[in-house]
Amino acid sequence: MVVVLSFNIEKDSELYRLAYFYDFAFCLVFFSDFLFQISQAKSKKEYFFKQGGIFDLLSSVPVLFEIRLLRLFRLFRLIRGARSYHEVRMFMMSNIQNMVYTIIFLVITSVIISTSFFVLYFEQDTGNINTAKDTIWWAFITVTTVGYGDYYPITDGGKIAAAILIFNGFIAFGTIISFINTKLSDLGGKLQK
Repeated sequence: MVVVLSFNIEKDSELYRLAYFYDFAFCLVFFSDFLFQISQAKSKKEYFFKQGGIFDLLSSVPVLFEIRLLRLFRLFRLIRGARSYHEVRMFMMSNIQNMVYTIIFLVITSVIISTSFFVLYFEQDTGNINTAKDTIWWAFITVTTVGYGDYYPITDGGKIAAAILIFNGFIAFGTIISFINTKLSDLGGKLQK
């Protein structure tokens, strides 16, 4: 979504800078995934040339903007893998708790990104949130429910986005605490055995 959005925004705008920041963050995630995949591959040459590793690497390069569209290949690979419904279903049933945490994490991340775009869009020329840096700081402080008060929305659209982000922060911390509690309980159970 961020890549598609960045193609439709003026390159001089703060919305574009915000999209570029998030895109750079995703590039780091994709590059980390590439390093993990190539380290786990039985044949690094086969992974790189026959299984699409070269596209994984190229799609994680943040400087080459047009090449980042190659990330769509990852989506196609995911869809192709999802065709084996039985294997996916068995994986989900055996790891249902991790799947729930993954889905919640993806929703939380999507809400943080989309609300920050909405706030910057609504507040850019009216409020005190005028730049991509201001928006990132505001989103971080708001989702953690700290709320210093140095940046705050004044438009109705910005306030609605802020309310959604604050609610998202409650869910995020509840999920993190639940995840840590579950992992510590599992570890305690293993240590008792």
